[in-house]
Amino acid sequence: VFANAGLPLWLKTYRILSTSQTTGLIEVLTDATSLDGLKKSEGYPTEGGLREYFETVYGKPDSQSFQAAQTNFMQSLAAYSIVSYLLG
Repeated sequence: VFANAGLPLWLKTYRILSTSQTTGLIEVLTDATSLDGLKKSEGYPTEGGLREYFETVYGKPDSQSFQAAQTNFMQSLAAYSIVSYLLG
């Protein structure tokens, strides 16, 4: 949908199996970390938050790796925000 609209946004799709009207199973995403899990991990900066973490892991803000990581995060966040809003 995003590609058809010319938007540079992306989502990682996963499977959901309904097991009843109110329960189900969600596919595990490999190599994924929640923001909460990241904040609780060893090495997450106590000052500067996510921006400082990105600089520590991906380099200076003007580096190609930092800018790519920042763009990926922004595009993914925008896509999930839109989908969450539409699903209510």
